[in-house]
Amino acid sequence: MEYQLLSRQKINHVRGFIVYQECENQGQSAMEYLLLKKKLENDWSPPKGKRERKSDGKWENEIETARRETNEETGLIEGVDFKLLHHNICFQYTNPSNIRKIVTLWPAKLQSSCVKVIRLSQEHEEFRWFKTDEGIKIIKDEYRAALKQAINRINNS
Repeated sequence: MEYQLLSRQKINHVRGFIVYQECENQGQSAMEYLLLKKKLENDWSPPKGKRERKSDGKWENEIETARRETNEETGLIEGVDFKLLHHNICFQYTNPSNIRKIVTLWPAKLQSSCVKVIRLSQEHEEFRWFKTDEGIKIIKDEYRAALKQAINRINNS
């Protein structure tokens, strides 16, 4: 019997939050979603990143990764600045470098309305609060369906 070896594809586990806020504008309530733009890239995506090992050598769990990455990239802290919704969105894709990304995102609502200031990490050059339609148009292609799914879950919660 003959066996073929399959090439080993690198896999990154990515975790983060789809941070949103409800703002009043001229008497109308509108949702806005926080997206970050990486330096040297034209990609907009929510705060997120890869799992890391903790000081005890164990891997972070999914929520720990999402909390750390969101805080590192935006300065926002769960429980202080935003509240986590407990229904996550999972998807995967392979990037142009042939790295498989397994992504888990949780919707997270800001505690106070209309926060406009975010402390960006050095890996990002810009942040913006996008209204629903704008966010769907500008978000990185691989994340578009997840944002739409998060919007549906937020609207139905």
